[in-house]
Amino acid sequence: SRLEGATRFYKVGILVSESTKNETPEIVYRSIDIVRVKGKKIPVKIFEPINLASKVSVPELEIITKWNNVFALFQNKKLDLAQEHLNELIRLVPDDALYQIYQERITVFKRNPPPDDWDGVYQFETK
Repeated sequence: SRLEGATRFYKVGILVSESTKNETPEIVYRSIDIVRVKGKKIPVKIFEPINLASKVSVPELEIITKWNNVFALFQNKKLDLAQEHLNELIRLVPDDALYQIYQERITVFKRNPPPDDWDGVYQFETK
């Protein structure tokens, strides 16, 4: 139920945990975040299911792969490189709300870098 509530924040239709993703290899997923939901201590990797792999076009797959690369760069605090690749994605898909969320996070982290022990987790304060 907590993931269902997060769909509004990320402006996606469905979110699943890593365990669900691992159970359904026939589906292509887009990485969304690593979150700690209110009332829980263990962070959860969350993903957006896109479609059956057999139904995802090559251009769609390229964009998803580029996004997953941006997400990995962000998680590893390679903010300049993440920003560069994210700008390319924003040019290709300007209305993607997830890109805007990460654009804002990168901007904030460039002004106020995360601590050395930052674990890449976003803390949700609401259910």
